[in-house]
Amino acid sequence: MRRWIPQVCLVLAAIAAQVGSPAFADPDAELLEKHGIEPTAASLRSYLRQFTPTAQQQKSVTKLIAQLGDDDFDTREKAHTAINALPVLPRQALNRAAASSDAEVKWRAEKLLQRDDEPQQRVLQAALNAIDKHRLKGLAGEMVQSFSFLVTPELRSAARRALVTTATADDHVTLAALLKDSDATTRALGVAALGAAVGKGAIADLKPLLNDASEQVQLAAARVLGDLGERACIDTLVRLLESKTFAIEWEAERSLRWLRGKGHEVDAKDEAGRKQLTLEAWKAWAAGEGKTAKLNFPIQLTGEIVLFNGIDLAGWQAVHDGQRARAEGVWSVKDGVLQCSGSARGYLRTMRSFRDYELNVEWRWPGNGGDSGIWLMIGSNDAVQPKCIEMQLLHQKAGDFWLIGGFSAKAQGKAVSGYVARKGAASEKALGQWNQTRIRVHQGKVTVTINDVLQNEVTDCQHVPGCIALQTEGTAIEFRKVVILPLD
Repeated sequence: MRRWIPQVCLVLAAIAAQVGSPAFADPDAELLEKHGIEPTAASLRSYLRQFTPTAQQQKSVTKLIAQLGDDDFDTREKAHTAINALPVLPRQALNRAAASSDAEVKWRAEKLLQRDDEPQQRVLQAALNAIDKHRLKGLAGEMVQSFSFLVTPELRSAARRALVTTATADDHVTLAALLKDSDATTRALGVAALGAAVGKGAIADLKPLLNDASEQVQLAAARVLGDLGERACIDTLVRLLESKTFAIEWEAERSLRWLRGKGHEVDAKDEAGRKQLTLEAWKAWAAGEGKTAKLNFPIQLTGEIVLFNGIDLAGWQAVHDGQRARAEGVWSVKDGVLQCSGSARGYLRTMRSFRDYELNVEWRWPGNGGDSGIWLMIGSNDAVQPKCIEMQLLHQKAGDFWLIGGFSAKAQGKAVSGYVARKGAASEKALGQWNQTRIRVHQGKVTVTINDVLQNEVTDCQHVPGCIALQTEGTAIEFRKVVILPLD
């Protein structure tokens, strides 16, 4: 029988090669196919053109909106139904109607504006993703007409990637026009696309935006000018370190760190003190050495932030028994792995605070399992039990939530305290194997998946910046990936 085994294996391999292994489903491709949209420039152009009504369509919409206030009830109802049946709701026209002095028109316009456009938004996002994925050029003109529908962070992110991908030097006039739009998000999209499409030819258009009314646009202009090797970006980036918006302040410092090649490590007792000392250090650098220092152009940053660099504990603070402590003996790095001996009670937390984000962490138990956790939204004061939410890593309990220090939340619409059990059976791998958890913290909602299985969800959490921590609770545990993607 043993002589036959190689021949049998060859036959099975040949069959497998002919049949092929099952492909992973592509939700975007399936959604586009369902709506008769192909991932080609011609098909996507046709789809995007529905966001640009023809003169006749605009005339028809204007007539329907006027009929919302008609004396005849049936006419009002038919106009309302016809507008609601449109594949793309004329939101700009309806917003004007919602400000009407006619109470009937105002009420109906407001009611129409409450329509759930999530299905249409999902199709738009799939179309934008297809433009980027297939590197389709020449669709910028049609794309910009859809910008008033970019109502979610995910849509805006998809639009930015798609516009940067599809824009060409021939779109200079179209993209430059976006820089004068009244909407800050649209101006920021135009900045990114213009820099990618025109290169140094965009510098004259972008420099005035370093003083734009919107910090979002200032940051976008500074980042693109940094990509193009313009030292003019430095003063704007330093100024944005004082932004009240966390994502703006964080991205400004990341950009400065890249340009300089390193940051300013300061020693402070709290976050406020650290920010102030860091700001002063950057201002002094920009006013002196930064004027002539060799800078690392272009700025090459990704959206993800690597919290654990695989080399040392830079950016982390150990806290044992509620007090800041040295990490030695408890936390160490070996071969790119963050190792916790478990010989203390406490946590290793980020020195920076985060608000809305997606956190990806990989962990494993090197021994017989034990107890640990990932702590989220820790407040400004370290403590034995700081106010926070713990995503449990206890062996065979990964995905449970513990609400610590008076942290409040809701599960399935009901207020909870203390403990929130995961949704289903354990999805952890065997001891010694790496597990992956993805935690999404957004607008007070926290969801967690363990090895791609949704395990828990709570809502109505505090929506303020907080630190992230890895717990040490008497058991050895290892981490090898800690990456965050800001969502704000």
